[in-house]
Amino acid sequence: MENKVLTKALIVSQLNENIGLSKSDCQIFFEYFIQIIANELKNHESVKIVNFGVFSIRKKNSRIGRNPRTKKEVVISKRTVVKFKASTTLTNLINSNKINEKF
Repeated sequence: MENKVLTKALIVSQLNENIGLSKSDCQIFFEYFIQIIANELKNHESVKIVNFGVFSIRKKNSRIGRNPRTKKEVVISKRTVVKFKASTTLTNLINSNKINEKF
């Protein structure tokens, strides 16, 4: 199995091919879409995309971790992370191997 990375350029190219807008319009759309999600998460709001999933913020407390190479204990600082929970529709689509099917 090949490790294929889905890049911004590839997404813009696929939007261009499937929707028919210019590549520059597709790039503006995609960047604005990502910015909307980032701004909502920055404001600690969840972002739900129907049939895709929910992005949310989770606060993690500091804890003691261990470097697997040296076995030395280190303090992992308190931080905020982005959490993603896939929708049932997306999960079922992936498990059914019908990736090219539309939502």
